[in-house]
Amino acid sequence: MEASPKDIILDVVDLSPENLLNATSRSMVIQQLLDCFSNVGFCQIKGIEGYDSAKLLKWTKFFFYDIPEEDKIKQCGTRAFNPNNSNSYRGYFPVQPGQLSCKRGLDLGHLLEIPAHLKGIPLVERTPFLKIETREKELDEFYEVMYDHRHLMHQTADLIMSLLAEAGGEDPSYFETMFSDCPLHTFRPLQYPKRVENIPRGAYLPDGRILSTPAHMDSGFLTLLQTFHYPGLEIQVDGIWYAVPPPKTPNTIVVNLGEQMTEMSNGRFKATIHRVIDIGEDRFSIPFFYEPGCDTNINVKMPKRLLPPGTESSYPTEKEPLPFAAFLLNKLPIYAEYSSICDHLPDWVRKKYLGHKSITGCWATQSGIEIDGSKLEI
Repeated sequence: MEASPKDIILDVVDLSPENLLNATSRSMVIQQLLDCFSNVGFCQIKGIEGYDSAKLLKWTKFFFYDIPEEDKIKQCGTRAFNPNNSNSYRGYFPVQPGQLSCKRGLDLGHLLEIPAHLKGIPLVERTPFLKIETREKELDEFYEVMYDHRHLMHQTADLIMSLLAEAGGEDPSYFETMFSDCPLHTFRPLQYPKRVENIPRGAYLPDGRILSTPAHMDSGFLTLLQTFHYPGLEIQVDGIWYAVPPPKTPNTIVVNLGEQMTEMSNGRFKATIHRVIDIGEDRFSIPFFYEPGCDTNINVKMPKRLLPPGTESSYPTEKEPLPFAAFLLNKLPIYAEYSSICDHLPDWVRKKYLGHKSITGCWATQSGIEIDGSKLEI
């Protein structure tokens, strides 16, 4: 029987304002980020002012334990789970029996006014909010805490990108335009319940453990993850699986890269394959997915200084512009909760994004790996 993976200790990067004000320590932070992103693709981040993981966990448990499932599905369930609702991307999704993944979650999008040129695209739809007469005060505080921390994660991701720009010899604002037009950032409280029935054979590992979420790479640029005190996260480095212990200090998050960072850096920065293991009890986490706007061109490269030696000739790219939404809408259906995301697209959205000729596939579809029971081709 295959042995369970050994632990991997991720570097801790201090992004506190006082640490970044000092020129020496700022330079060390930038080098630390470059090393982590180039080697493992994961690190830990501390020093986020105003971040409160205990408060986040309290209100995450409130949402999953104290709000009846029928209210969540009725009021904010996505169209895939409540045909009476019009939201396809933002909102709540329940556990789906028999799938490789076993989780329920709430996708919290932006609170911005949707620009006219983006209306009709599910990726930028408004997030439906719960309204229960006897729980108004609690729900108000729940959303306040969630969106306060969503904003903190947005600021932290912006800061990381500005430090990478600085490392590339560019102005800290170098990446800002990619995230200026209604960016698709998602804050996602998750519950992984203990698996007890309807477990597909593919969810069992050779060592007898059970998957909560199968192996995958994230789609966008950065993922900022709060694992609270729970184990279960595993990453694959050089073909070997390692367990990621929970951060030792409160208010510390785990950061990893998405596929776009690998593509833009000509492979220097690693979008690392990872998975979640069933831990025999309810597990909670909250990832923040840092993603650009729908029409942001992702056929671009990092500053030359950040590209691997010998690959600079590919900069600037001569490829046809590829909007991020074309990549994302073509990839999302490999995940069970988004399997019907493209079923109700307006014709103009389908033509603009699903028919885009620059799409070449993503890691999952190129390798033929099975995600949530479906093998899809882009």
